[in-house]
Amino acid sequence: MSIGTLAHAWSALAELRRFSPLAHRLTIDGEPRELASMAVFVCNAEFFGGGMRAAPGASVTDGVLDVTIIHPVSRLVLLRLLPTLYSGGFVSHPCVERLRASEVVVDGDGLVGSGDGELLGDVPLAVRSVAQALTLLG
Repeated sequence: MSIGTLAHAWSALAELRRFSPLAHRLTIDGEPRELASMAVFVCNAEFFGGGMRAAPGASVTDGVLDVTIIHPVSRLVLLRLLPTLYSGGFVSHPCVERLRASEVVVDGDGLVGSGDGELLGDVPLAVRSVAQALTLLG
């Protein structure tokens, strides 16, 4: 396990002490939803945060966003799920909802967006996937 992986795991554990569900307003491909959740991950890739698998099976080449929602659960359940974020096994828990979309807007009072641990800014944040928008040279 790398230093970065340990740092991300430690941060998650520290945050867990005082964490409670957050109110999200999501618009997923034009369909609005209001929900409370522990986390909402809007992903174009499978991994983030030093190897956590927020969206197992996600592909940067398919032109689709993978959305993972962790619905409200107790801190104990979250603590049990944390190690399985690295294997992706957490997605089999009943509190986890997975969706695919072209465009997602995340909003909510007092929320701040982040991407792979970096602060993106205040919400609303709009994320859109555009197929074949980037050419990679190998």
